[in-house]
Amino acid sequence: MTFFQTLKSDTKEMIEIKKEAGKFCSVTLDEYTSTRSRRYMNLNLHYDSDPVNLGMVRIKVSLPAERVANLVEERLQEFGLKMGDIVAATTDGASVMKSFGRIICCVHQLCFAHGYHLAVTDFLYARQKSL
Repeated sequence: MTFFQTLKSDTKEMIEIKKEAGKFCSVTLDEYTSTRSRRYMNLNLHYDSDPVNLGMVRIKVSLPAERVANLVEERLQEFGLKMGDIVAATTDGASVMKSFGRIICCVHQLCFAHGYHLAVTDFLYARQKSL
């Protein structure tokens, strides 16, 4: 826990320095389900080419778009940021993330890699079933 607190403090300082320098950041987020069926949401900040991982947030209940926005805002506040500091967000193409993109105050981009992966997976599994 001491290492975590030190790392979090260093990350907050780095974010504050970039914020004072007038740097803009974007955020990427993705949902993850563990092998034990526990759900998490990972959050990353991006300053130029410097990604900053803000960690995973445990999801214990259903996750409508408004809840996603609240979780993102809470995590940003832990690091001294607010949604107004974010200029863009990139998410997967899930319908909840599309709704999230409509309610946030910044540019929203769907991740094309997720779409390609799903298309290839659907094609491969469809071929296996027909054999």
